[in-house]
Amino acid sequence: MITIEQLTIGAIPYFENNDNESILATDDGQYFWPTHAHFAKSHVGNMSERIFTIKREDAISAAEKQNTSENLQKEIDAEKAQKDLEVYNKSVKKAEEAFGKEKYEDARKACDLILTLKPNDATAQNMITKINELLLKAESKLKEDAEKEIKDTAEKEYNDTIQKADELFAKNDFENAMKNYDKASLINPDQQYPKDKIIECSTEMSKPKKGKK
Repeated sequence: MITIEQLTIGAIPYFENNDNESILATDDGQYFWPTHAHFAKSHVGNMSERIFTIKREDAISAAEKQNTSENLQKEIDAEKAQKDLEVYNKSVKKAEEAFGKEKYEDARKACDLILTLKPNDATAQNMITKINELLLKAESKLKEDAEKEIKDTAEKEYNDTIQKADELFAKNDFENAMKNYDKASLINPDQQYPKDKIIECSTEMSKPKKGKK
């Protein structure tokens, strides 16, 4: 059902080229001049409570009020659009600068803000795709470096232990040499050398000591 306010504003065109100070309106949006009231009543089936009298001054006032409201909303929308544009431009600049400095997390945050303002912004979407690729590559590189560091550390520890074991073996300190060969074998189980040396140490330790029968 049409509201009174809508009927009032809708009467404006009828007053533009007519001197009448009022017009009749039915709640389904039909208008009749007062001289044709009988047609209005006939239109609504003689239900006079569904006929409204709209004054020219009320129609003009309602139209002016609507225009004022619409203009105010336009001003609000324009101001918001301007602010959004300023934020957008700043975010684009920030994203580009951060990306250029390889500050990818900062760049992604700026891109996220851009996409809240312009969800289909191709520049921000493409930058996020590149950032994700670079971060994934960087993460993979960090993992590789960490694995290499662990491997290098283990290799150094193995070599140092073998060197110490060999020195002890050369001094006929087979017991302590065996301990270090055993340690080296635990560090790198794939190496056969410490296993062979453990057998040699065991063999040497099982021999009778000189001076004893």
